[in-house]
Formats: sequence, structure tokens, C-alpha cells
Amino acid sequence: MGLTQKATYSNVYTTAATISPCSNTATVVKAGAGVLFQIEITNTANASSAVFVRLYDSATAPTVTSVEPEHMLKVAGGQTLTMSTYDQIAFGSGIAVACTTEADLTGTAPAGSVVVRIGYT
Repeated sequence: MGLTQKATYSNVYTTAATISPCSNTATVVKAGAGVLFQIEITNTANASSAVFVRLYDSATAPTVTSVEPEHMLKVAGGQTLTMSTYDQIAFGSGIAVACTTEADLTGTAPAGSVVVRIGYT
């Protein structure tokens, strides 16, 4: 996929979004085609619980318990994950994001606040 881990998030893209808190209710970041270049997920409020960040190719907010995401990133409890890509992760319809405590379609929201920052065009 071309994702590489970075030490810090840098807002160098023309458009960026911060979802705080990220929950099990999907949030539309962009309601049209877009390209993701960088993502930072802060899960420090959940010291012992991993979260799964779900990325959807959708112009509307999908139902987390019935729609499989196009991409999913796991972040360990108490950690921050920052990733960049030069390969451009394209979303043809739109970019939507949600966070859960499971990788399946259960859709339970994290107990503590999860912050997701996305650099996209």
C-alpha cells in the first residue's frame, strides 16, 4: 500500500481534517473524491485498549455495523500512530472515518477519546 511510519504529523497539505473524538459513528471528511496522504491517530486516552480506525470510500457516513471499510488501521493502547504515503490512497466517492474497539462489524466505541488527523486533497 505504500504507507510508511513517520515520527510526527506535518500539516503540509492543502486540506486537513481533525476528528476529535473519533467514535463508532462515521464522520465524512470529504464528500467527494479525494486522496489521503497522511494520517495521525492518537489513542493515548485508552491506555490498555487498542482501537481500529476504519477508512471508508463514501460521500456519506456509512453504518459501522454493516459496511466493511476499505482500509483499517490498528493502534495499540496508549500509542500514537503517524503514517504517510507517497503512493496516494485514492477514494473515488469520498473519505469517511470511524473508530471502534474491534476489527469486526461489532462497532463498539472506544471508552476514551481518540483523535484522528488526516492530510488529504
